[in-house]
Amino acid sequence: MTVYLTLLGRYALTLGAVAAAALLAFILWKQEAQTPWTRDGRMRADVVQIAPDVSGPVASVAVKDNQWVNRGDVLYSIDPRWLKLAVSSAQAEVEARRQEMAMRQDAARRRAQIQGVISS
Repeated sequence: MTVYLTLLGRYALTLGAVAAAALLAFILWKQEAQTPWTRDGRMRADVVQIAPDVSGPVASVAVKDNQWVNRGDVLYSIDPRWLKLAVSSAQAEVEARRQEMAMRQDAARRRAQIQGVISS
């Protein structure tokens, strides 16, 4: 004698199979999140932060993604216009300080010359 499942029984069996598959998928996902796995069994990250000596926009990048580099290799270049502006600004500041120093020396020299004079 052949036993046929009722419509409700078929739905319950399908729902149970989907729930079991979802539970298994969740358990496997949770395990993968806690212990990452790679095909060769090794994970390594050699990532370093880099910063330039001068600020400015990057003009060009001399390396490709995941390329091996050595100490002293040029990785990128900064737009030279920013450096030239910084040098010009520093030179202008130096010249302003020289002018101020000359003015103060002149004032000190005049004060030294009139030290014995009394004005009323």
